[in-house]
Amino acid sequence: MYQNKKPIGNIIVNFESCVMNSLTNCDPKEVEQSFKNLIYCFFDKYSKLPKISKCSKLLQEIYDFVKASDSTMCHITDEDWQNFYADKYSEKDIEKLKQEITKYKLDELISLNEGEYKIIGYGNLETCFNDDRKLVKNKDLER
Repeated sequence: MYQNKKPIGNIIVNFESCVMNSLTNCDPKEVEQSFKNLIYCFFDKYSKLPKISKCSKLLQEIYDFVKASDSTMCHITDEDWQNFYADKYSEKDIEKLKQEITKYKLDELISLNEGEYKIIGYGNLETCFNDDRKLVKNKDLER
């Protein structure tokens, strides 16, 4: 997203299938313009999304996992936690994640200790944040 020709973030939006179906036979330029128009209509909403760079590293990792996954989900079993995450994150990080789930109203998008899973991240998590991390890094490089 840009404001006054300056990048302010990267967002992922989710449109209803009827919107997508209405654009299937359109010229690619028309499709691009339609998406720009839709995003512009909700620009204020999107520009107010929380910045993922301000979130905990654990939430960022779950967000990235969901975003990169073909199923747009993150499944971390207790065994996965022990093998891949326990060295990086502590119970304090889990507590911080619980606070962020409440703060950002993510109760339906991140589940903790559900069945065999320590953490489950669901698909629409990727639409809840402005991924400004590359912008933050670029600003740091400019200095």
